[in-house]
Amino acid sequence: MSNILWIDDEIVLLQPFVMYLEKKNYKIFTATNGKDGLEIISNEEIDLVLLDEMMIGMDGLTVLHKIKEIDDELPVIMITKSEEENIFLEAIGSKISDYITKPVNPVQIHLSIKKILERSDIIRAKFSRDYPKEFEYLGEALEKENVNDVNFWFELNERICKKELELDEFGNENLKNSHKLIKNEYNIQFSKFLVSNYKDWIFGNRNFLLSNDLLKKLVLPEVNNNKKTAFFVLDSIRFDQMMMIEAFLNKRFKTEISSYIGLIPSTTVFARNSIFSGFLPIELEERYEGFFDNLFDNGSSLNDREKELIFDFFKRHGLTSKKISYNKIFSQTESVKIEKSIRNFFIYDASFFAYDIFDFLLHSKTTTNLLDEIMQDDKSFRKFISEWFSTSSLYRIMESLLNEGVKLIITTDHGNIRTEKFTDVSADEIFSTGTRFRFGRNIRTSNKKQSWQIQVADQIGLPRSLRGKNLVISKENYAFINEKSFNDFKLKIKNSFQHGGISMEENILPILKVWR
Repeated sequence: MSNILWIDDEIVLLQPFVMYLEKKNYKIFTATNGKDGLEIISNEEIDLVLLDEMMIGMDGLTVLHKIKEIDDELPVIMITKSEEENIFLEAIGSKISDYITKPVNPVQIHLSIKKILERSDIIRAKFSRDYPKEFEYLGEALEKENVNDVNFWFELNERICKKELELDEFGNENLKNSHKLIKNEYNIQFSKFLVSNYKDWIFGNRNFLLSNDLLKKLVLPEVNNNKKTAFFVLDSIRFDQMMMIEAFLNKRFKTEISSYIGLIPSTTVFARNSIFSGFLPIELEERYEGFFDNLFDNGSSLNDREKELIFDFFKRHGLTSKKISYNKIFSQTESVKIEKSIRNFFIYDASFFAYDIFDFLLHSKTTTNLLDEIMQDDKSFRKFISEWFSTSSLYRIMESLLNEGVKLIITTDHGNIRTEKFTDVSADEIFSTGTRFRFGRNIRTSNKKQSWQIQVADQIGLPRSLRGKNLVISKENYAFINEKSFNDFKLKIKNSFQHGGISMEENILPILKVWR
């Protein structure tokens, strides 16, 4: 039984309508004014509100805004007086779910209620009917499409991500399992595609962006056109998760999402430094002597020179007169500090923000029971990102910049994937312990198909510091574990979100542009 609240200053005259709806198995709450109605909403589980637009005292539009402050998702049907008022009501957009013009009749009201409350069930049924067509397309695309074109993979990944968001809301377990099987197969094929082409992309011509292209291709054109720009790198955000952020920003601002290929291995130390410098890792090593000297020291940070890289990038491109700023954010406290001083950023031609909160959460997951509960699968992780962002200081920072006419470019340095299987790895010496990427002398794996083994690191643009070491980069959703450490895998790694390897989730990365 659904609970419906009817707010109308003439509710006594509407008792026949109330009785009609009660016979249709609705529980009806009534209020003669907005104040009483808002109190009922605060104290009862209300599923839908019928609201008169013209009332003595607090009018319907005022009540509507206060309802949305309490529960923005609560459906409201506005009952209004004339068509001209309808135009005004429609202008307030998604604040109302439907409107009915007086004089009303009980059947009309019932149909409107039924349409809204049963909408999800109807959409779910239609989704289940339509999905087999999508399943058929995805199953045949590898044979019918040009799988050697990176744009095929960009479009396919976006299509798969959109379908996953729909499955979160409307899909049943059978559909979700079918979709997962297809995606796993595509990750196998994507890994083959990337391995076959990556060396050519690194040092050759390409018609798409890599990590080291972002500043030159995205930020410089805006700055050269005197367009104030804010560039955000949100660490470890996947395309599907960025789509959740876009959906929220798109309610108030214009948005456009596209893709680029992140460097491999998909780790912060290589990808992030390439983004902020415009160089491949091997070029970074050549320009900045000793840049990767601490590569083998797990306790050191190799991402503490980002500000220097950005300023040097602008100097190389003859833009020393431009005002730029750089901020690295490790915690919510630091983000709030930025928010409180946001007016200071309105003067900059380009502001850069490196947001490291997400990667910290991922690496903390294995020791935090709360995070285990929050991020137990892809759906819950997406929901966590969406709900966090909508109330975060990061959103308020972005909102303030957008309201001042600053254009936002939001991206990430790498994605993440939920690891479900494992591959044993061993080496003679200098054995790194990454979950998806390892290097050492004479590395051996238990299953060579699940990894890309690289003998000469600088052939894929990695620093020469790695010479004499073999590299292995994990494919699909496999994690590397040391020999005889299966129990550690089960306890600490399985079903956790990791990065460093090769998969659509880690390597096909989002670029979100937002403006007023």
